[in-house]
Amino acid sequence: MSLRLVGLGLIFLSVVGYVGLARFLATQIIVNGAVVVTMYIGILSGKAISEPDRFGDTRVGRYLERRFMLNPVALDQTGMAAGLLIYLFALSIGIPLILMSWGFQPRDIEAWLFTMFTEVNVGSIQISVFGILGGILLFVLGLVGTRWFQKWLDGSIMARSQVDPGVRNSVRTAIGYLGTALAGLIGVSAAGIDLSSLALVAGALSLGIGFGLQNIVSNFVSGLILLAERPFKVGDWVATGTTEGFVRRISVRATEIETFQRQSIIVPNSELINASVGNWTHRNSLGRVDIPVGVGYDSDPRKVMAILEEIAQTHEGVLRNPEPFVIFDGFGASSLDFRLCFFIGDVLNARGVKNDIHVTILERFRAEGVEIPFPQQDVHLHVRSAGDARRPGETPGSGGPMLAAVNDLPGMSGDGLPGDETNGSLLR
Repeated sequence: MSLRLVGLGLIFLSVVGYVGLARFLATQIIVNGAVVVTMYIGILSGKAISEPDRFGDTRVGRYLERRFMLNPVALDQTGMAAGLLIYLFALSIGIPLILMSWGFQPRDIEAWLFTMFTEVNVGSIQISVFGILGGILLFVLGLVGTRWFQKWLDGSIMARSQVDPGVRNSVRTAIGYLGTALAGLIGVSAAGIDLSSLALVAGALSLGIGFGLQNIVSNFVSGLILLAERPFKVGDWVATGTTEGFVRRISVRATEIETFQRQSIIVPNSELINASVGNWTHRNSLGRVDIPVGVGYDSDPRKVMAILEEIAQTHEGVLRNPEPFVIFDGFGASSLDFRLCFFIGDVLNARGVKNDIHVTILERFRAEGVEIPFPQQDVHLHVRSAGDARRPGETPGSGGPMLAAVNDLPGMSGDGLPGDETNGSLLR
């Protein structure tokens, strides 16, 4: 309907004598319409390609899938990037053609583009799109260089020098954060952003940090302390609060601890700094294992101690120096309590050694006739006769409380049941 109205308007202009204007408008409508339709077709093509699981159906998508062995997710992301490129191509070609059809010269368009990408003023701040893109590029290159340097230093220098894994993790983490900070400063400077103009923003952020982000700052500072002080390192067996397991990763915000059930616990660094942390492998992996043992009261304690010492001394996982020893802890409720103490070279193998020694103790005790009692209690019942419990003033032979209770019943005589001397004598 709108095109019909435009056509009628052009005919009317020609009839009234404005033939040149009608020709100009018709030419612009045809040329601009063709460009707009072409742009619209390009945008629809980009939209179709960027739809889920559609890029793989195209010839280009199948070629890229075979050439680079792309998985479905990577192929779908490639389709999204291809659709975005088609959008940009359609706009970058169509908009200049429309401007040129309206009489703008290519030099004017180039000047506008150069001004737009180099000198965009927002108030008193001058922004350069090219500068921002260059800053982003330098920041990405800085990150890539930092990751490469981390990998090279860890794999080629520290690994071949047999540096402790905990030290390697601390150095690698510190270099990563330092390189990221330097890349950020270089990128911001290359983007043309004056850092001095951010003083007001920094002041506002410091106020916000003081009130709302103090926990984050506390964890950050605690992480730096952990990386520098190294009270524990990656691979150590630690215990803090209700969490116990192996340290898998130390960052500046939190520490990842993997429990024996393979559950990852993320503990904030401030909790590890302010609370007590036990480290089984802080300086070495040497550790002591205690095994409580209870035997029957009729057992010979010296024989029991000799058996336990012999079991520990003959086990290949127990160290001979320091020597294993047995402690007689005391007299329990149901058993004589002993404690076998020995040292092992690697505390991480404690569970296996304890399991073997438990089985050996049970087998030796059964062979030697030593009893391992279970919890038991002796109950003694004291039964008193009826004549031993009398009321105050009651004489022996009066029948006791049982007879008195019977005599107190209504209708009962002092001798028992009414008129029944035999029953009365039996009760007495």
